[in-house]
Amino acid sequence: MSSQLVLISLLIFAASAASVSFEDCGSLYSLDAVDIDGCDVSTEPCPLLRGQEVNVTIRFQSGFRSEQLRPNVFITQFNVDTHLVVTPDDCRALLYPVCPIVPGQNALYKAKLVVSPNLALIEGTLTWKLHSDSTQNLICMRTEVIIGPEVEPHGKGF
Repeated sequence: MSSQLVLISLLIFAASAASVSFEDCGSLYSLDAVDIDGCDVSTEPCPLLRGQEVNVTIRFQSGFRSEQLRPNVFITQFNVDTHLVVTPDDCRALLYPVCPIVPGQNALYKAKLVVSPNLALIEGTLTWKLHSDSTQNLICMRTEVIIGPEVEPHGKGF
């Protein structure tokens, strides 16, 4: 049991170690930290490449019971929202605890974001919402991103 506690503590620490700056846009739960692979406060706005798959980790504390966790993720550019694919798109993204979420739990959520190849090569705002079974915004965060071109697969070009 104590080895599980150490592992959970390390996961929570790792999730907060390279956090990005974010704006809480109306979370009902207490939002503690957001980590986006390849980004931290020294690389803001956060660079994302078209077609890239990026791990996003969110650490929060629950305020009440929720049976579900459904992401609604999009990037806003030129006042247009482009919705992004997130996997897993349900409670399986919780590393700790498992659903249902009960009040007062420290939670660690990790999902993979696919950056749309249709985004403009400019700055934008990434908004990540986690909805409950009653479509409440359990988590709502925004952070600034800049979209870069797709990386050529190795062996192509020249």
